[in-house]
Amino acid sequence: MQFETELRGQIVIVDVSSFDPPVEGNRSGHPDNWTPSEGHFSEWGLLSEDGEELDWVLTREEKAEIESEILFVMMSEDDGPDEEYW
Repeated sequence: MQFETELRGQIVIVDVSSFDPPVEGNRSGHPDNWTPSEGHFSEWGLLSEDGEELDWVLTREEKAEIESEILFVMMSEDDGPDEEYW
């Protein structure tokens, strides 16, 4: 899955190679059976508009922004993410 975004004033392509959606925890029943919620996990890279891999060193804020966009894009798909990303 790929999508475009703006980073450092340039259009870049986020190439998502894997995605695990967030999992809601269990807080019902006996407390021994409770489980915590888990956030999403994704592996991704950045490409230029020409499709060339970018080797930029990203700040924590830039990584967080891209992770947020990945979560939004992947969870907004009509049927959810494709099985290859699970």
